[in-house]
Amino acid sequence: MAQITIKETWLKLSEQPEQFFVQAGIRPYEHQVQTFKWLMDPRVDVIFNGALTGGGKSLAAFSRALFTHPPMPTLALYPTNELGRDQESQLKNYITQFHPPFPPRVCRISADLLAAAADTAGVTRQTELLTRFQESEIILTNPDIYHYVLNLYYLRGTDTRDKVFARLVNNFDLVVFDEFHLFGTPQVVSVINAIFLTRHISGPGRKKFLFLSATPSHLLREFLEKAGVNYQVVESEYGHLSREETKALDEGFRKKWRRTSHEVTLNLVVPENGAERWIMENAETVLVEFFRNHPGSKGAVILNSVAAAKRVARTLRERLGPQGITVGENTGFSTESEKLASYRADVLIGTSTVDVGVDFKINLLIFEAVDASSFIQRFGRLGRHDGYTNEEGSYIPFQTFCAYALVPRFIYERLFLSKEEQSDNTLLVEGSAYSREELRDIMSQVYPPVTDFRYYPSRWGVLQSAYIYYALGQKEIKGVYETIREGFKEDSEQAFGIKNLGAKVGEVHRYLHKEDNHEPEILEVARSFRGTSGLECGVIDLTVEDPKERFKTYDLPRLLSNWRIAGVLDREEFLEKAEAIGISKKPFDYASLFLEVNGFLDRPSRWRFYLDYDLGELNLSRVLVLKGFRVLNVESDYQNRLNTKLRQQRLVCYILEMDRFDVKFSRALPLLFPVYPLADQYSMNDPNPPFSVAFGQEALMLESLFFFVKSSSKGWII
Repeated sequence: MAQITIKETWLKLSEQPEQFFVQAGIRPYEHQVQTFKWLMDPRVDVIFNGALTGGGKSLAAFSRALFTHPPMPTLALYPTNELGRDQESQLKNYITQFHPPFPPRVCRISADLLAAAADTAGVTRQTELLTRFQESEIILTNPDIYHYVLNLYYLRGTDTRDKVFARLVNNFDLVVFDEFHLFGTPQVVSVINAIFLTRHISGPGRKKFLFLSATPSHLLREFLEKAGVNYQVVESEYGHLSREETKALDEGFRKKWRRTSHEVTLNLVVPENGAERWIMENAETVLVEFFRNHPGSKGAVILNSVAAAKRVARTLRERLGPQGITVGENTGFSTESEKLASYRADVLIGTSTVDVGVDFKINLLIFEAVDASSFIQRFGRLGRHDGYTNEEGSYIPFQTFCAYALVPRFIYERLFLSKEEQSDNTLLVEGSAYSREELRDIMSQVYPPVTDFRYYPSRWGVLQSAYIYYALGQKEIKGVYETIREGFKEDSEQAFGIKNLGAKVGEVHRYLHKEDNHEPEILEVARSFRGTSGLECGVIDLTVEDPKERFKTYDLPRLLSNWRIAGVLDREEFLEKAEAIGISKKPFDYASLFLEVNGFLDRPSRWRFYLDYDLGELNLSRVLVLKGFRVLNVESDYQNRLNTKLRQQRLVCYILEMDRFDVKFSRALPLLFPVYPLADQYSMNDPNPPFSVAFGQEALMLESLFFFVKSSSKGWII
């Protein structure tokens, strides 16, 4: 283990704030004022604000909606519903605290909330959505809904193609994307299409797009530049001081700067037997000791795996409970009650659901990360708050801030050299102090780079653009949109480097009409936002006491790896159980399998997919749509019944004659990229099957990496 210090971060305040900031009693940061100015500039289409975590990017985003008249209608998009809910609370606090002269009407929308509201009102989801557009100045939702509106979903048979998206484009003048760096290349394509379509409907500069991310997408900016879209990057000025230097500051400095994060003691640890075991083995020496030495502390443990988080939560409850330390759980499989309770606990055990901006107050953090971006994202949760108010209403100040980063040995060895090996180029020296910006840059150097799937837009993403162009050419709206669609076409061709988008419309037509081996399921995946694999499951979690919170959605591979399957249901049986206790059927529209689970496994299961083919004879040179997939070595008595259901599913897939670890290594795939082992009739008993498979959107992404590469592999197109 090696220990370093991360200095306090101070952010420069504006010396010439806008008058409305002064009237509201706000001393804004320079980046907030600059963001407001770009939002007012008719020459600017897109703005990137990359202020570090805790720097007030949200207030900058809503400045025109809160403080100008009329309020700037704003559509704010968050990658998780958890973060959207957190920002809704923050926005209400802004309204209460700053008393804007014309308080905006705020509405939060998710798929579940929209379905529930539509059911209650006895209307369609489309009608409910249009009502919310009309009656709100600020809407908080997720980019999935935005994508499906702009890609001409939410339509009924007799609707004109522009019925919903035209209302959205006309009603909202600003679209905000928060934490956009968490999204990949397919989502960048979706957003680029939205920007191009919007600016040709409304005219350049009339509608704004604001991206809040400490690491703006280089692909997104590259596409904007190629299409000639005017964007601006808001720069922030930082100061980095030690705790001792802060004590010596004079009033002049404090009038010009404000602290946004505290000094942190960062311990970098190599967990030889994995993060999960390290936490369990060091619970007393790290967690209990910290709470004993610093009463009133709050901590968080952030892991990559949901199942690992649940196992850790179970163990820590047993070990910390007798010490008077409460433990909460917040993962993608947690119920809403569990998530809310986790923020009141002394130690929160979570996964990516809590590392994407949810604002919780802690002074101890233990975490692992899959890459440099997730390292900085998770570390950014710590040091943002001076303290918290407990349930009795008393304010508890934090005395110190401490983090344990659990990193692979090769990362540790890249960061630290022995004293004999150290030089001016040594990245980190134990006992030294660094700024958060320096830490970010160093982690970007030592973690292996991952692919950006840069061929995906021209290979598959362009089908999304072609479909929009095709839909705008339908006879009922073609006259209105002729100029718009031609401008959209030109932007798409320049951005994605294709010669003629119109030619791609022919490909779309072949997919829609099943011509020349073109399967419509592939087009549907290409048009989707996050993609669907065909392996989505409706789940009844029998470990949950409240029957209404037992119903969840989850993907089959992760269920098989970590959960005990206790039953396989028919769709009708599952939905009848849901309706019997008042659960809406809408969240399960895209589920293809329906399972019951009754707990999680003590260790991940080593199952694999199976196809009853000789894959050596199958043409693996393209993305396929296949039936007949089964799973082997599942730790459940229900494997046969599950396979009876699974083999009926038509799945979009891409198969490679390569071990999945070789696939990931050879193409620098993200660590958690979902590619699975696959056996055929000649390798079903092999411990390491020679084939790999990806499904849904990931199948298209993977194929785009191999499309132009010559190889002996039968999964590579030559």
